[in-house]
Amino acid sequence: MALVVNTNMASLTAQNHLASNRREMETAMERLSSGLRVNKASDDAAGFAIGAQMDAQIRGLTQAVRNANDGISMVQTAAGAQTEISEMLQRMRELAVQSSNSSNNDTDRALLDAEVTQLVAEIDQIAADTRFNNQVLLDGSLNARIQTGHLTTQELDFSIASMKTGDLGLASSATVAGTNTFITDRVGLDHSGTAVAAGDIKINGQDLSAISSTTSDIRDVADDINTNIDGVTATAFNTVVMFEAGTGIATSGQVVIGVQNVGTGSAASDLGFQAFVIDQASSSLEELANLINIKTNYAVTTSINSEGKLVLSNTTGAGISVRDSSTGAKATGLADGVNSTETKTTADDDYDPVNSSTASTDNGRVFFGMLKLETTDGSAITIEKGVGSDSVATTAMLDVLGMTQVNVNDDLFSTYSLQNDAMLAASATKAFTSGDIKINGVDVFNSNIDTTTFEGKLSAINAVSAQTGVTASAQFERFYDLSTLIGNGAGTLTVKNAAGSTTNTADIKATVSTNYTNFSALFTAVGLSAELIGDVMRIYGDDVNYINVGLDTNGAAVSQVTTLFGPTNTTAVDQYSSIQLETTGSKGISVNLGEDITDTADDSFGFTQVNVGAADFDSNAPTSNISTQAVSSVSVASQSSAVEAINAIDAALLQVTSSAADLGATQNRLNHVVSNISETIVNTEAAKSRIMDADFAVESARLAKQQVLQQASTAMLAQANSAPQLVLSLLGG
Repeated sequence: MALVVNTNMASLTAQNHLASNRREMETAMERLSSGLRVNKASDDAAGFAIGAQMDAQIRGLTQAVRNANDGISMVQTAAGAQTEISEMLQRMRELAVQSSNSSNNDTDRALLDAEVTQLVAEIDQIAADTRFNNQVLLDGSLNARIQTGHLTTQELDFSIASMKTGDLGLASSATVAGTNTFITDRVGLDHSGTAVAAGDIKINGQDLSAISSTTSDIRDVADDINTNIDGVTATAFNTVVMFEAGTGIATSGQVVIGVQNVGTGSAASDLGFQAFVIDQASSSLEELANLINIKTNYAVTTSINSEGKLVLSNTTGAGISVRDSSTGAKATGLADGVNSTETKTTADDDYDPVNSSTASTDNGRVFFGMLKLETTDGSAITIEKGVGSDSVATTAMLDVLGMTQVNVNDDLFSTYSLQNDAMLAASATKAFTSGDIKINGVDVFNSNIDTTTFEGKLSAINAVSAQTGVTASAQFERFYDLSTLIGNGAGTLTVKNAAGSTTNTADIKATVSTNYTNFSALFTAVGLSAELIGDVMRIYGDDVNYINVGLDTNGAAVSQVTTLFGPTNTTAVDQYSSIQLETTGSKGISVNLGEDITDTADDSFGFTQVNVGAADFDSNAPTSNISTQAVSSVSVASQSSAVEAINAIDAALLQVTSSAADLGATQNRLNHVVSNISETIVNTEAAKSRIMDADFAVESARLAKQQVLQQASTAMLAQANSAPQLVLSLLGG
């Protein structure tokens, strides 16, 4: 090996090791001083990125825990206020029960009512003033979103129903989660009326098969739906509530209950009703109900509701008839004038329900069953007319099954609608009087509104929309058969709108040569729509009061036009619209008729007593356990109003306690959120620590090692630097 001076390899090597040892020692010192294994990206590029992501997750989850705790505090604030509201409602109910007792006089009830009024005011005060972070909680406006995680999709939403007395007490929808439901009107297959051909009716776009006009009953209709309509199930039921509270005092044989034998394929001359004569006297309504249950062997279940009215029901959909031969029918609670001695051969309200083997000359009133259609997957239910038998189906084909064209979907569960029958010309001029019609418990009467006109009736209903939550509009739809016309007709068509301010007139020129197709343009010209399908023309429009056909007096021409627009040869024919009631809130629509309204008057108004979207929607009948009165309007100043108040307060208590239960479930969920997130934070911190934190045992040993090496390399560098001096000894020699 050569001995050189210019290049000291030993020194260079010692310097290199010294620098390396210094870097290792500095790294160990940095880790020990910071406690982190990864202090910068160069220490561990992947670990640094993963650690940063974990740090963001941990910090986000930590804030989410705080969010959830804030949500718990918000829920607890609302729940506490609801508890106080519930206590006040309980006190109001207690006062209502006390006031309903006959031992109280008017002065006593006035004092009780004064306390009720103050409690109502305080409930509204709590609903308006209960706040969290200056947000009102109980006025129905709160839609809270709690961020329960570090990602945008991790959230918990909840809302709180209005606790204002104007919103408490009214019947609200009670639909099953994930299920859309439609309840038909009463299915009155009269065995001699309109037949339903295959394809005449579509449910969810699928055709029903034919419904016989002579032998079918409600069970056949349900079987037809269950067999042919995928995703929709149909069940039959029936509920009949007597018109008024009865005494139950009846003699032997006075009351006859008829029950339809569904599934028997009855002919038109025998609708398959079996008569059950209650051949024992009764002295109370409870005793009468028990006798009916025993005598019918529970083919109908009889009970008494809170208003003291008999309720007859079954789960088969079999028609139920009631005949009470007493004057006024007070024992069962049937309205005056229901009984009839007129012999009928079709199943209308006066049909003799007794079968042919035990026929009676006294007739009762028949209440046919209803169908409940529902989907279990939350999809919509649509019902529409089809084109069976190569012609458009008529409204009558839907009516015979108690159906109307509907589209029941998720959105419509917060919008209920009800359309009455088209008014007759005579009934459109019949005025509302006080108590005739109540919508959601509000009397539709205003002495300042002339209800002898169709538009006046709309105005009267809309005048109380603020109290009922229901608005009224006019809907016109008629179907006209052109196939029977064989001549030419001429006349004048007048269309008047629902506001009564606009009238459109056009000349009728209906001729065989044009096959009446020019009718479409005629109706369009006056603001209506026309659709010609085969020989059937559908005329329809919104905001229409009535149409009037004034005819020329030229013999045959008159005959042809009146054949189309009216049943007789007259000089003018008025055809009125239907009144459609609609609510855009979650409340149902309840229509109650006054005690003085007879069946004839009922038909003239076009309304029947119904509950649409009410909490006992399954019964589709005006039962007393559904309140149509808001708590804001309850009064215990009279015995009758106190009884009504009990129903309203019961409904309100159900709403408050249901909302409180929802809040309780939300609070429990948030508690679980806090627990779960806290556990996640702990585990994520542990994972991050394994990546990012320094191991002091390893790093301190490394530091000690590097310190020793640092000292050794420094000493060796000193020796390496002095090694070239050996060359001087060679030169000196």
